Amino acid sequence: MLLPDQVREDQDSQWGWSEQRLRHVESFVHSHAGRAGDATAAQDAARGLYPDAAYQGPAQVELHRATCLIVSGDPSEGARHVIRALEALRPDYGHDGLVRRTAALTLDVLPDRARNLPAVTQARDLLALSLGRP
Repeated sequence: MLLPDQVREDQDSQWGWSEQRLRHVESFVHSHAGRAGDATAAQDAARGLYPDAAYQGPAQVELHRATCLIVSGDPSEGARHVIRALEALRPDYGHDGLVRRTAALTLDVLPDRARNLPAVTQARDLLALSLGRP
């Protein structure tokens, strides 16, 4: 059953459930479940639904991509993708709590054997910085 138009088109409240929100949540769930193919499809769909001026959701989706890389067995490339996603933010967006929390969740999925890889250390250091804010 489809959601009513009023719910799908509601962009002003927390109760709306747009396709953009659906694809974003699918991206998160599939990424953390290790379903890379489904995650990539959801990520591509979500990215296509965000307006050009959006930063928060697109950054989180890129961090979901990093999660996929880590869960799929490439922790170094996943950490490098975290770095790219954070460095792509404008300095005034670098302190966004949701983006930073998503980055931390991404790094939390790293296996113990990968925790001291150079790219992982660099990603953790970058996350610990204020990213351009005092």
